[in-house]
Amino acid sequence: MVATLARCHTGTMMLNFVVLGLVSLVPFAAGLIGTYEFDPLAIAVFAVMLGATGLALGLFARHAATETYLHKSDEVTDVQWHWRYHVRVLPLFATASILLLAVEEVASLAVWALEPGVAWLDAARRESRARDREDPEKRE
Repeated sequence: MVATLARCHTGTMMLNFVVLGLVSLVPFAAGLIGTYEFDPLAIAVFAVMLGATGLALGLFARHAATETYLHKSDEVTDVQWHWRYHVRVLPLFATASILLLAVEEVASLAVWALEPGVAWLDAARRESRARDREDPEKRE
């Protein structure tokens, strides 16, 4: 996302620092799971940390998508995808992970193993739609 920006302002820098600060805490949260295996509190901290990181990244992407004068070009489609994905999907995974703690700790962690597949499927769907828009005859 940052690579699409030609310039930034104070708001951009502040959002970037929030994202980087949260990302720097992810190893701590993962270390809690390593130290306190399957402890519900450790898993909850991990889920909250990943959900908050995704939300912050989504807000940064929203800022980058809406502040178009910061861009190198008019193309903001990838940034808009990051905005929607990170604001919607990662907090949803965090919520599901925390709710599954009531059932099973392993299932709560297993939710996170599904996230890369969901991201891949969403990106593939997005690329397919973009190809369909470029070549409408292909759909028929």
